[in-house]
Amino acid sequence: MTTPEFEHRIVADKIRRAARPPHESVELSAADSRKLATNYRDNKTHYRAVAQECLGRGDHRQAAEKSWGAFAQAVKSASADRGYRLTSHAAVIRVAYSLTELVRQWDPAAADRLRHGLSAAEVLHQHFYEAHLQVEFVRSLAAEVEDAVQLLDRLFAPTAPASSNGLGKTAP
Repeated sequence: MTTPEFEHRIVADKIRRAARPPHESVELSAADSRKLATNYRDNKTHYRAVAQECLGRGDHRQAAEKSWGAFAQAVKSASADRGYRLTSHAAVIRVAYSLTELVRQWDPAAADRLRHGLSAAEVLHQHFYEAHLQVEFVRSLAAEVEDAVQLLDRLFAPTAPASSNGLGKTAP
């Protein structure tokens, strides 16, 4: 499977509409966009590593929460790369769903992987608070989230200069 080259403005517009600014997202300047996206990518890398460590030592509640965190940071970094900071859980979910629908136009199987990863991340986030899942189910869901994070990273990698939010104007 080759990675599509989603046009920057199309992805940015999907994010903008799903994030519903100004209430749950903030348009970013080019400098802030780069800085925040880098921070989110660093956080994502950290959460992915900690999730694996937690799975290895049997701390499935923390593994679940760190898996959710890695997914959320992947969505937030894709958004920040395109000029938007997401400021709520709901905005992360809406943007992830919107990006999934964009991918569906190109590759329905890849979109299904993203949708499963989104659902798995949400269930794992809930598990952190409820501790309601069996250990093997946590492991299985964490693997689905990891797959979705890798796919998000590949499909929505940082784009050429983040100087514009993709809507024909430079972010403030």
